[in-house]
Amino acid sequence: GEINSDAHSLIFNLDLPLEGVLELGVSSRNFFSATGGSEIAGRGAVIHDMELFKKFTRESVDMHYAQEKSQTRYEQFGWKHDETCFLLGRNLYTPTGITPVATEGEVRVRSQYLGPTPGGSLGAWSSAANSLFAKGCEPQSIALLASFAAPLMRFHSADEGGAIVSLVNDQSGSGKTTALEAAISVWGKPEGLKLTDDDTKISKGLALAALGNLPCTYDELYNRDSEVIRRFVLMFTNGRDRMRGTTEGTIRHTKATWQTILLAASNDSLVDILSTMEGTDAPAYRIMELFCEIPKQVRKGDELKNQLKENAGHAGHQYLRTLLQPEMMNFVRQALPKWTEEVWNVTKLDNEHRFWVRTIASIFVAGVIVQKTGILDFSMDRVAGWLFDNIRTKRFSGRTDTEGNGPADVVAKFLSVHLRDTLVMQEGYKSRTTGRALMAPTRNLHVRIDLADGRAYLAKDVFDQWLVKTGRSRTWFAKQAARELLQVGDARKITLGAGTHFAVGQRVCLEMNMKHPALSGIYATVESLLKKDTR
Repeated sequence: GEINSDAHSLIFNLDLPLEGVLELGVSSRNFFSATGGSEIAGRGAVIHDMELFKKFTRESVDMHYAQEKSQTRYEQFGWKHDETCFLLGRNLYTPTGITPVATEGEVRVRSQYLGPTPGGSLGAWSSAANSLFAKGCEPQSIALLASFAAPLMRFHSADEGGAIVSLVNDQSGSGKTTALEAAISVWGKPEGLKLTDDDTKISKGLALAALGNLPCTYDELYNRDSEVIRRFVLMFTNGRDRMRGTTEGTIRHTKATWQTILLAASNDSLVDILSTMEGTDAPAYRIMELFCEIPKQVRKGDELKNQLKENAGHAGHQYLRTLLQPEMMNFVRQALPKWTEEVWNVTKLDNEHRFWVRTIASIFVAGVIVQKTGILDFSMDRVAGWLFDNIRTKRFSGRTDTEGNGPADVVAKFLSVHLRDTLVMQEGYKSRTTGRALMAPTRNLHVRIDLADGRAYLAKDVFDQWLVKTGRSRTWFAKQAARELLQVGDARKITLGAGTHFAVGQRVCLEMNMKHPALSGIYATVESLLKKDTR
């Protein structure tokens, strides 16, 4: 065994005339036990005299020990032999070639889905993947490059597991799933790299251990309870599962570790979910969140996804062949520290954002490799510039300053953008009365302004989405808005259209003090619109 060297297995070749040769791996302990016959029969081998076959096997093992060393049975994908080789599927990539090897457990199961798809080609995959580098597709571009960058996370720290790149948008058709499927297609089929919401906590740890240095995806993490999400994020970024006790009173040690990138698609901000919990903010700092949209001209739907699937695995195959060349490995080992230092200098991030910095540096180095080798055709400078700008915005999202990033500025911009979704009344609703709308919404109803009362009510779900889109944290806004007396009380349910024919039921809303000095300009805007309508 690669991890548990005390455990040995036997590898048999089952030669079927009409199906070819199949490889059967059986634990030595199981094979020589009373159930050994049923064990190997369950794999398709029909042994007519099991005791005689066991005797033959024992003598074959003695002959093997006398003539050659045992082979390693691999239990993790990723880097091997001091980062000079890499296991993908059942193939060990080396600087000089590719060698089939024995695998075990979860690695054996997932191996059938990894590697080049028969009948596909790198050219066809690249043609489809290049469309995700169109202007406006930067989050999809980052996710795709992060798939190539995952193996490089090993060179940053062997003591921590990696980072999470989360694509966020509560709207369908925003390109989140397309980005994840494109990232998976670098290495093979979805079954090889996916985690699902139905997986148990223990099985997730085993799957991550098996994936090792390959990227993985999780499409429904946001559906979990916030405490479950927190524990998973900590486990993933720590790089190993926790140790557990056995029924014999001993400890089952966790020997398998991982260093990689997890790609998630979320309807809700994972950072906000974690930031609203009591205790340390550390888990939230380990997620690099990107608001995800996709231009209409790129929405090829199933056509794009099918082309990626039909040609899956060829990009990862070519990438590893290139990456493992000695001169390329020298480039990686020299470039990663330089890019990491550059990211620290440009973004001015704090130490708690080290997971972001490692991810960004790995993405840049991997991007240079796939661009220079022709696997993908895009502008690395444009992608890097977009990502730096995005990170700078998020860096300042948690603090107030004089550059238009305070909570009042956020509310003012939100109200300006959503004027067509705003209902303006002279005063607040009074029981059993009907008022006349001074300005009616022409699109949706997400905001209500009562002029005489000096209050604005914002639909919380729409405002939260606005915060995510503009790179702000809900926790930061709530604290700063309360401190600056901008927000009145806690979020509560109200009927935005109360007293008018726009009343359609209660919604959770935030109440803002429109008499706040920083929002005085909104009154002027509303009044000018009202005068214009009157004329």
